[in-house]
Amino acid sequence: MKVHALSPGFGAEIAGIDLSQELDDRTFAAIEKIYNESSVVLFRDQHITDEQHVRFSRRLGELEIHVLKEYVKPHNPELYVLSNIVENGKPIGIKDAGNYWHTDLSYTKSPSRARSCTQSKCRTRRMACRSVIRNSRALRPLTTRCRMR
Repeated sequence: MKVHALSPGFGAEIAGIDLSQELDDRTFAAIEKIYNESSVVLFRDQHITDEQHVRFSRRLGELEIHVLKEYVKPHNPELYVLSNIVENGKPIGIKDAGNYWHTDLSYTKSPSRARSCTQSKCRTRRMACRSVIRNSRALRPLTTRCRMR
């Protein structure tokens, strides 16, 4: 595993990890430590299924189901689709949910800890699915949402 800072004090890229595989406890603990220190972690060139995405995200804490049900994945309701793609006259995801950096559910007693995003299609903007991870034991709850370009 190789770690590269994305900027001073914020964000890290982790290379040499295949998230489609089950990670041993030591490797996962190292990833979680990097996340806790960097607030954002990027894994490039991952090819994971929805089930693998949920499996990895669950290791960070209990997953939440988004309150807006229209764009959750039917077989994986932990995943919420962000997209500007329209198919057969209907959007396949919510298009304006990730335009700006923001924190979801910051008004709740126990804010979400994180967002886990993957890019699955690219057409002018990125499409991401997200798992919302709730963990009230986190030292500093942080929610992130992928920025769409």
